[in-house]
This record gives sequence, C-alpha cells and structure tokens, in this order.
Amino acid sequence: MGEERRPRWRSRVVLLLACVIVATGLAAASTFSGVFGARTLDVEGAMRLTEGEILDRAGLRLGVNVFHLDTATVRDRLLADPWIASAEVARDLPSTVRVRVVERIPVGTAGAFVLAGDGTVLPGAEQSGLPAIELASGVIDEEGAASGAAVLASLRLGMRREVTGVLILGDGDIVLDIGGMQVRWGPPGDDAAKAAALDAVLRSGQGASPPTMVDVSAPATPAVTFAR
Repeated sequence: MGEERRPRWRSRVVLLLACVIVATGLAAASTFSGVFGARTLDVEGAMRLTEGEILDRAGLRLGVNVFHLDTATVRDRLLADPWIASAEVARDLPSTVRVRVVERIPVGTAGAFVLAGDGTVLPGAEQSGLPAIELASGVIDEEGAASGAAVLASLRLGMRREVTGVLILGDGDIVLDIGGMQVRWGPPGDDAAKAAALDAVLRSGQGASPPTMVDVSAPATPAVTFAR
C-alpha cells in the first residue's frame, strides 16, 4: 500500500508544479497584451517645449507597453535635452504614463550664446531682453559665463529683469548694472545670501533717492552709497 501511495503523491506534486509554471507563463504573457498599451500620456511642466516635443524626446507614443516601460531610460532621454533641467517618469498601470519636467530658463547671454542659471547653453533661445555677461577685458570664457549666470539666477525675477549687464573683472569679482546702479557682488559664491542682502537694501528705501552703488560682497554687512 505504501509503495502505491508514493507515486500518486509524486504525480500530484508534479501536476501542481506544472500548473504553477503554466499559470506563471500565462501571467507573464499577459503583460504583453493590449491591456497594458498606453492610452494616456500625461505631460506636466511644458513651457517653451510643447507636449509633443517632450514626448518625442522621451520616445513615448500611444500604445507603448506601460508594464515593461523602462522609466529610467525614458528619463535619461529627456535629460539629454539642454532645455530640460529635471524629469520624472512614472507608470500608472494599466495604461497611463506620467511625465513631469522642469525646464531651464534663460537668464543671460555670453557672446552669441544664451545661458540658463546653471551655465547650460540653451539652443534656439531668444537673446532679446537678456543681460549680457561680459569680461572686463577679453572674451568671456565658460567659467566666467557660468558664474555670471549663477548670479542672475539667484536674483528674484523682478530684479533680474532690471539688470542691464554683468561684468566679470580681472580678479574674478562680479559687478552688476541694475538700471544705472552699480552692484558690487564680489567673487563668485554665496549667491543666495548676496541676493537676499541686495533685496533687503532695495526694499528698505534708505535715503531720499535710490542708491548709486550697493556692495554685497560681504552680505552680512552690505554697504550703500547714495548720490550727493
């Protein structure tokens, strides 16, 4: 009797394992079905780029398999575009892909190039209305252009629009021209604190007339000069 039961028990185990394998295979195969084809491609953050351009750069189209979508690869494709500063790609099963991007914003020009705040060159951007970042003598280099762009990016938008020029001196110090007012920024770095100090000085309304010079190279103790 015992010998007869063993083959039956073994056959049941084999049958159960076969069922599990078949079910697993069917489940895996189902992930390639039309159920997981993308019917919605949701894009957020499009400003200069259109939603269609962002999807083209991402390599996404309706019908793409959402289950097997490699979101990291899609994100890398987006970040290869200089206009895109950051990107997030998420799958919402069964049939939605969500893309969120943050675009870079032009802040200034260096020669023939338009720069974002992190120094990235933005191809096709309009130069009109943007302040020029220039070297006091010679042609602006990549390092100087990037430091000037970082300064512009640290300013609040309303103040940035009033900047008419950014000058990089021979020693690396930076000077801004804001509507005829000279702002001595000092060496690159500590930009957020310097921008806050400048903003505080201008908002305080000290003096009977606007200042002619503000020195924020030491942001904790800004110096202000008024016309006499």
